[in-house]
Amino acid sequence: RLIVDIDGISGIMPLESEDDWNNNKDEYIQNIKDWIDQGAKDMFGNSPLLPNDIPLGRGMVVFNTGQTNNPLSRDPSGSVLISNTLNSVDIWFSVFDDLLQPNNLQYNKVKKSTNLFNFDNVSEEDLQIYNSPINQLGYFSSSTNEEYYHKYTLDLTGFNVGDIIYFKIYVKDDVNPITEIPNNGSPFTFLRYFTLKIILVMKKFLYFLICILIVSSCDKEDDPVNFSISLLNTNPTEIIEFQENIYVRLFYQHPDGFIGFSDPDYLSLEVKDSRLSQPDYYHIIPVTPPDNSLSVTGELLVEIDSPFLFGNGLIEFVNYTIRIQDQDLNWSNAITTPDITVNKQ
Repeated sequence: RLIVDIDGISGIMPLESEDDWNNNKDEYIQNIKDWIDQGAKDMFGNSPLLPNDIPLGRGMVVFNTGQTNNPLSRDPSGSVLISNTLNSVDIWFSVFDDLLQPNNLQYNKVKKSTNLFNFDNVSEEDLQIYNSPINQLGYFSSSTNEEYYHKYTLDLTGFNVGDIIYFKIYVKDDVNPITEIPNNGSPFTFLRYFTLKIILVMKKFLYFLICILIVSSCDKEDDPVNFSISLLNTNPTEIIEFQENIYVRLFYQHPDGFIGFSDPDYLSLEVKDSRLSQPDYYHIIPVTPPDNSLSVTGELLVEIDSPFLFGNGLIEFVNYTIRIQDQDLNWSNAITTPDITVNKQ
């Protein structure tokens, strides 16, 4: 601005000048150029330092304890939804610093509270720091992963359905004071992003109405069957939240009968609520005897706990997309229920 009108309207500084500037401006401008070329030192001869920003929070993801895939879903307000049937969850935090690797930050503490405005008297707990991060989406992008080095395992004992748990973490670089993430000046959407909400999830049951058609001498080439499912019906399609469960009846067929697993921890039924980003998974028992390859068809009745409203409105619409994985780890086609109307209680 001393020598160029940058945008054509700002003018050249100084906008108003006296005779001294007009008579000596070439010398003054050269002095400033020389000062910059010589390192722009201050009056004590100190060179300027590069700026050092405070660490920034980039994300929080939550998993079933011991897992690092399929993070738990959030409701439309931003809270992570936590089933009341869980005993604990792993919470990972992503932090960015302009000069340090996140795992080289100091202090590394976390606080939790069910009251956003009551953190002063809450005890700090240690965050676990890992040398290698996990990579998941963060707060600022729906397509670019962030690196997560900090983990905290939350014991859910003592929390009740309806509780909202707020989290703040505390980290320090090698220059700035301890940084609180998020802080009371953060946007409310950012504060809400660092929360968990305990929700009621009653035990889910899968009822099998299995009509297995077995012909031991059947030649599969003469009567080919593909692994597939189809929707028979969904009932009801309008409910009051928390009061009625949803029943989805499916027809399935498999050329080898490889549906269901004897291992109760293997979850081969995928059910996705249209309002959530991630599906839930459930166990299916085997539909054929062990070590048998039998062409089967049958029906599967899936009972889904009564849905509830995520937002503050009086009504929401939800559908469920369902598919099944067989013992060869192949997925069936996906079916989607009709929209179900959920009314406020």
